[in-house]
Amino acid sequence: MDGVIGLTREDKIKKFQNVIQKTQSDVLGLDSIKLVDVKDRIVNGYLKKYQGKCIPMSFNDDVQRIMESQKWEEIGELKEGNVFVSTNKIDELLNNVEIKDCERKGERKVWFSRSSSIGPKKRMEDFDVFVEDMKMLSNKTSESIAFFGVFDGHLGTSTADYCSFKIYNEIIRHKEFPNNLKRVVCDAIYSVENGFKPLAEKLSANAGTTAAIALITERNIITANVGDTEIVLCRKGMEPEVLSTRHIPKEENEKKRIEEAGGKVYNNNGWRVEGLLGVSRSIGDEPLKTCVTCEPSIFEKELKGDEEFLVIASDGFWDVFSYENATAIIRSFLEKEQFVSGVDEDGICLPKNLKDMARYLVDVAIKRKTLDNVTVSICFFNNHC
Repeated sequence: MDGVIGLTREDKIKKFQNVIQKTQSDVLGLDSIKLVDVKDRIVNGYLKKYQGKCIPMSFNDDVQRIMESQKWEEIGELKEGNVFVSTNKIDELLNNVEIKDCERKGERKVWFSRSSSIGPKKRMEDFDVFVEDMKMLSNKTSESIAFFGVFDGHLGTSTADYCSFKIYNEIIRHKEFPNNLKRVVCDAIYSVENGFKPLAEKLSANAGTTAAIALITERNIITANVGDTEIVLCRKGMEPEVLSTRHIPKEENEKKRIEEAGGKVYNNNGWRVEGLLGVSRSIGDEPLKTCVTCEPSIFEKELKGDEEFLVIASDGFWDVFSYENATAIIRSFLEKEQFVSGVDEDGICLPKNLKDMARYLVDVAIKRKTLDNVTVSICFFNNHC
């Protein structure tokens, strides 16, 4: 692979500078969002307060009351035809909202474990989200649908932050939800890409993010990814099955697509789009949008009853773990009748329970000297919990 044939070093530097001049990290992160995004931010913030707890049937009514408690248009700032509202004001409002106690009805279909670490980086740019049951957020379905995802940001946190609360809300709002979920997921990703453009302009920054998401219905698993955040399914007695595609510039098909779109792939401390971006597909990254698409890879698998767990993790994890190693470690604890306290041979605290599993894997990744932020999210299927 050689994307530099025919270009002198001076030519390359000039080409890089044209992009770099437009590519600034967002120092402040997602400091404001459009008026139309406010409710989705409230949904996500309120949902986080219920993590690990029963979500009340009044959830949507509660969100509407929170939404109506402020005159957001008056609070916001009008700029270039859009009203922008401070995310701090939204988050501060949610901090003061109390949650309700309620009793869980029915058996849990899935169990989640999630953890993240800044690692050796100076800034944490990973975001993740999980929704135990999307039917609690929508009256369009009576079917239990779990959602979770990981977003690995670069050049700042704004895009990853935005995606973490927008994508699942876009999925729920889609006219075809909960049917034709592959189409719904694809459309939601493009919708979020388009929705972020005005924010990128306001921030005068060009952050981007990967995205890897999964929806687990009562019959199927639907996964989608953009970039190099990967998804792995483990079935009982089977080898791990990868339900994602690594979208990186050194892959021949991706390199060809980039060059056909007018871009170049250069080796600049690793193969990069225009010598800058280490993934070939992303959400955001506006200066590179002519050749860096947000088109996702989408997979669908029928549930057969032998599913053990599904892992989504950022590349900071997969850089130091093989699929086989990661799944073998998780399985080794699943096969035990009970968890025990103590430390492993490297002095890392063993997981106390299933919920603590992701924390243990993140700690191991740090011990193995990953060079990036690390986020691990695991969905355990009830038939193997």
